[in-house]
Amino acid sequence: QITSVTTQVNQILDAIAADNKTIAAAKVGVNGQANDTQDDRETQLNNLSKLLDVSYTVDPQGRYTVTSSGSILVSPDGVFPLKVQNSSYTLSDGTQTKKADLVLTSSHKPLVPQGGQLGALIQTRDQTIPQYQAAIDDLAKTLVQAVNTQHEQGYDLTGTTGNDFFDAAKTSAATIDLAANIKTSVNNIAAAAGGTSLGLGAPLNLTIPAAGTPLDLPNTVNPNYRNLSNGSVKISTVGVPPVVLQEGAGKDYVVDYKSGRIYFNNPAVYPPGMAMTVDFRYTTPGYNGQGDGNNALVIAQLAQAKLTLPDSTGHNTSTLGDGYAAMVDGFGAANNQSASALATTNNLQAYFQTQISSVSGVNMDEELANMVKFQNSYQASAKYISTVSTLMDSLLNMT
Repeated sequence: QITSVTTQVNQILDAIAADNKTIAAAKVGVNGQANDTQDDRETQLNNLSKLLDVSYTVDPQGRYTVTSSGSILVSPDGVFPLKVQNSSYTLSDGTQTKKADLVLTSSHKPLVPQGGQLGALIQTRDQTIPQYQAAIDDLAKTLVQAVNTQHEQGYDLTGTTGNDFFDAAKTSAATIDLAANIKTSVNNIAAAAGGTSLGLGAPLNLTIPAAGTPLDLPNTVNPNYRNLSNGSVKISTVGVPPVVLQEGAGKDYVVDYKSGRIYFNNPAVYPPGMAMTVDFRYTTPGYNGQGDGNNALVIAQLAQAKLTLPDSTGHNTSTLGDGYAAMVDGFGAANNQSASALATTNNLQAYFQTQISSVSGVNMDEELANMVKFQNSYQASAKYISTVSTLMDSLLNMT
């Protein structure tokens, strides 16, 4: 739409520039009167003002200089059309899209209209739509985090705990997705309750084991340190400053969250015996076996939990459903406000148009009355001349 409206703007600018030349030529007596051209230019300027904010000045030759947001679009010497410059960029959710921006051909600087159809399109694209996209993304992120936090505390049919239900890396409304292991099998849904999710309180002070030997937390530190919460393991070296090790295949270490074993991959950089701190969350034993759906019930109850719309103290006041309803209500209120503002603006436009017409327009009743008056005056003058002519003829005949 921005591209289409910009094409209309440039066509109008060309028409105004052409009218400027005709009117200037008429001023010096080259083309006679240019009343019709002046009327056309006024019409073109009115049409232009519907598309973007404009102002104008008139020089001694009657030519318009038209500007928008302080930038010249038409001068006595010619026209400076707008150019649409398309660029590709990535949204916060990873979506690839294109954006059309306006550029002044005279200075190659961007132009951001503050009014008219172009101004409304750009404001809608850059402000209104992102505002509601962000609100929906916040709801999606809250849902993912709340469900995953509770899901990690439950057990699946294999007795495994600490796994996510949603993909923790995809938290926008456009990308929200199930975790890979849930897609693989519904047996990995942690529907069963049991155990308690606990944190260490303070990181453990340990050393990196011999190369090829895992750090077996339950067998070397504490038998409860198994069923670690997925993604909760944090390992740092001891020193100033400490270095945070990276988890993952091909990085510094990998974790078997169910067994509580940590495997180190980079002995050349982090050799055995090196001091380190290890922090994580774990779930105490308590899986009740197949048929236990207590954790699924707790997840379902998140629908009634207050997770959105924090108050001034930071406490959430609404459920996810209420938060979504509030967002939709806000959209409806904004739409009604825009409709009301449009009605007010249209009324003002009609009022000002009436004022303009009262000064520059043609009043048919007034023109008809003037025509009758001039016609009567003409008839009276003709009668006077006819009477004088008759008298003169009579006087001449008497002699």
